[in-house]
Amino acid sequence: MRTSVFYLLLALALIGARVAHGQTFSAPWTFNKNPYVQTANTCDLPYQYMYFSEFGYVPSGPSAVYRVYNLPRFNLPSRFLPWHVTMTPYAADLSIFVCTAHSGNSVFGCVDASDNGYGLANQVTVPGYAGQYYVIVTSNMFGEYPQCGAYMLSAAYY
Repeated sequence: MRTSVFYLLLALALIGARVAHGQTFSAPWTFNKNPYVQTANTCDLPYQYMYFSEFGYVPSGPSAVYRVYNLPRFNLPSRFLPWHVTMTPYAADLSIFVCTAHSGNSVFGCVDASDNGYGLANQVTVPGYAGQYYVIVTSNMFGEYPQCGAYMLSAAYY
């Protein structure tokens, strides 16, 4: 009995550790299918200090980081296609950014961003060029509360 309780607690601790340390630049979620759909809550994610150099913006809440590899698709007439990303917050005002790189805490090469307001869908596009991109969901750019919340993200290339 004690052994099974120990293993149950260990499993729960490992699951919690994965959530607490995931979705950072070192361990981002990756768009791995077309279409890619996910629901998440930034309140469950770690706070990450970031500085968006093009906007002079420092988020004031937890963030989710996604990595997109735009690779050639040999079965399509156009080898590279843009990803169309929609993020809909449920009970918050969240922002979404598409950037090409980061160095330490600085995020740069941002090619698209959206912050439409509380509960409104935000749409961005990952360019149809070869390379690696980051899609970042974070607190709203105006610093209004709540600073985190649940959202649905959908991405597709077509």
